[in-house]
Amino acid sequence: MRNSIALYTRVSTSNQTTDQQEEELKRYCDLRGWNDVTVYSDTVSGTKSSRKELDSMMTAIRKHRHDKVLLQLNNVR
Repeated sequence: MRNSIALYTRVSTSNQTTDQQEEELKRYCDLRGWNDVTVYSDTVSGTKSSRKELDSMMTAIRKHRHDKVLLQLNNVR
């Protein structure tokens, strides 16, 4: 089975980076032997109505280019 993985990271404010999210998600993939990983990162504030990389990832998903999608949820209440 193919394991093409889409990783999605984003920031909520302009003074944040996606580095830690990406590192943790890649480590998760490495532990499972998933090598075919594409990272989609939006580094503009989360208040924007359009997120270029999210839109790009969703297009790829609709075209069945990825088997799994991983994202990290923070501050979930």
